[in-house]
Amino acid sequence: MFRNVRRGGFTLPEILVTVTIIAVLAAAVVPAVTQYVNKGNTPSSQQDVHQLQTAVTGFTADVHRYPGDLQQLITQIVTTTGSGDTLDKDGAATPVVFTTVDASRWRGPYTAAPITTGAIGGGKFTSNGLNFTIGRTITLTSNWLAVPITVPGSTATDCPAILALDKALDGAPTTVGTEGTTGVVVWTNGAIACAAATATTASAITNFKLRLVPAN
Repeated sequence: MFRNVRRGGFTLPEILVTVTIIAVLAAAVVPAVTQYVNKGNTPSSQQDVHQLQTAVTGFTADVHRYPGDLQQLITQIVTTTGSGDTLDKDGAATPVVFTTVDASRWRGPYTAAPITTGAIGGGKFTSNGLNFTIGRTITLTSNWLAVPITVPGSTATDCPAILALDKALDGAPTTVGTEGTTGVVVWTNGAIACAAATATTASAITNFKLRLVPAN
């Protein structure tokens, strides 16, 4: 006499139901986790920005001129042109070459931030928190010393990423087309939206500026 023996395992419907439940849970949980991860990175980015702001203030107090490049915060400024490393000019509206007196006043390095050096690729800083890079040239923008902001890639898809950084640092919700013109992160390309500008040229992403310190 034979007995019916049920073999172990799952039926196809059971597997499909399980996979569906996992997919639904993942769709709900992953965005929430990502949001908290970004929030956790925000304080680190704020500290990075504050460190650079303090360094620029220290440089200005010593040299009596604005720095013209992030690299000048960690590398001795020079009084000769033509080196290609931008260590020779200040950050005035019309940059001028540092004098011997200016160079003697330099008391750096003014920060331990990992600012890159060299004629190629120098003067840039990547945040330890939210993923963004700033540099290289410091310019006067609306009475603020500011540097351009980029994120890896420098394409139109980076606009939402920088807007997220804007929200994290300034606290104001921003969307493409309503880029902010006040705060630490600002858009300097007028009424043209970030996405519209970068659709024609990737370099337009540099119209996002990070304000370091107000110019006196």
